Amino acid sequence: MIHTDDFAQHMSSMRLWFDPLPSEMGGPLNLLLPSNTPVISGTVAHYGGHWVHPDWRGNGIPGILLPMAKILTMELFGSDWDTGIVLSNSAQRRNLMAAYGFAKAELCYSGFFPPLRRDETFFLVRSTREQTLHDLPAVITRLREDGEEPVLTTRTGSRNG
Repeated sequence: MIHTDDFAQHMSSMRLWFDPLPSEMGGPLNLLLPSNTPVISGTVAHYGGHWVHPDWRGNGIPGILLPMAKILTMELFGSDWDTGIVLSNSAQRRNLMAAYGFAKAELCYSGFFPPLRRDETFFLVRSTREQTLHDLPAVITRLREDGEEPVLTTRTGSRNG
């Protein structure tokens, strides 16, 4: 949870990744957000780290965990916005973006990205509280479609862990 007057400034200053900012990280990032991007402010839930081990990929795990996290942060912390950063290779995968369930994805940055020490292109994904609430019934329905206890299978064949 981030309490901010301007989330874009929070990203640009790299405080999203470092606080305090190490001197070797350099100056601010020049974001590429469209001019009509609203100011994201207030209580901002920022999600990340949805890496899934290769053996477990393809089971829809982000599509289960992320909606649950959104529900919890809204209930427990009163989030005004849901946000995330999606690297370009993930943003190009429609099924993955659909699983993440954000209302909008916008090109945010392209160039040398000091935290990863390489060139990178990433997108800001976002939803307002109202958009998240609007989408919750469909999310809950999707979660229930596979029954009460989904059976997850790894690519190596083991089931449920």
